[in-house]
Amino acid sequence: MGVANAQRALDYIRTITEFISQPEWKNLIPVFGIVNEALLHTIGRPQLTSFYLEAHDMIRGITGYGEGNGPYISIHDGFDGVPNWAGFLQGSDRIILDTHPYFAFDGSPNDAPIATGTDPSNAGGIWPKQACNAWGPSINTSRTAFGVTIAGEFSNGYNDCGLFLNGISATARYGGDCSVWQDSTNWNVTVKAGLMQFALASMDAMQDWFFWTWKIGNATSGIVEAPLWSYQLGLEGGWMPTDPRTAAGTCAQLGVDSAPFDGVFSAWQTGGDYFTRVNLELWAISACHDIECGCCGTCVLADVYRYGWVGDVDVYDSAGECVTPTPTPTVSVGNGWVDPSDTASFVTAVAGCTYPDAWSALSMPPPTAACTGS
Repeated sequence: MGVANAQRALDYIRTITEFISQPEWKNLIPVFGIVNEALLHTIGRPQLTSFYLEAHDMIRGITGYGEGNGPYISIHDGFDGVPNWAGFLQGSDRIILDTHPYFAFDGSPNDAPIATGTDPSNAGGIWPKQACNAWGPSINTSRTAFGVTIAGEFSNGYNDCGLFLNGISATARYGGDCSVWQDSTNWNVTVKAGLMQFALASMDAMQDWFFWTWKIGNATSGIVEAPLWSYQLGLEGGWMPTDPRTAAGTCAQLGVDSAPFDGVFSAWQTGGDYFTRVNLELWAISACHDIECGCCGTCVLADVYRYGWVGDVDVYDSAGECVTPTPTPTVSVGNGWVDPSDTASFVTAVAGCTYPDAWSALSMPPPTAACTGS
């Protein structure tokens, strides 16, 4: 059933790729994570490599190759560590390596205090430096050895306390009292300062990341009972930064060299002329520092306007007059399928054949002969 499930997964990946690659949607979906946390050691590296190659070729057969032609393809490190993916599928088009660095699930009690002060030099106890040391060097080295590498998930969860975080009935490994970490209404300024410093150090070490998650709803108690995992609650409570860019330099301030990536990605890793275009746009924006905002409320140079990088924002023209682009009166939602030549059928069960349970067939003996159906 592994091969059958893989083929069915490719069909769904194909469907999603066709949808998000439509002109109406492609700029909204820059990255497509095709499989979340694939269990590499269960599946096998050769098998997973074959699957990713098959998925890559299928996706790029739909989108085309190069920057602007479909999303980046994100693959998870399979809990094998980013160093083991060095040199993977060289020459492929825009594959991202995604890692999910957490202390919460390392199997340790993680009961070292985080409420150790309010000054950035001592807030957070061991945890900010540990984030810098554990994640910065490996992720940034991977940017050289593999290519584009991101932390597709991380959180403030330095321990594994949180409602249902370990499942419905599992017990947390945290060595202290989890009830403290499931009710942020009692956190003092020292706790919040420690969490803030841990968040900033994590962001600085990873550089490119997604926080897991934006928002967690209230439990039946009326409060969020996994507050370490809610960015929104952290903003409201004061332990998450309103501007993540302030994280830059945190590891260096703590005396840790997290080896930030300062190289250049290969053209095949970023879609060819990606960096040329970005550098051009950044150059145009960089000259905007001395413009005062006026009636439009947005500061964008005429240079940017001439390059056509306007979108739906207001801009100043070279004469200083306020110009507002005319909005598009109607918006197409597409027909759901970008490539009309892609007409192959999906896999489906053969009528009259009996199949093992698709989700728990590992221990079952393989069939001795193929079923031909009714």
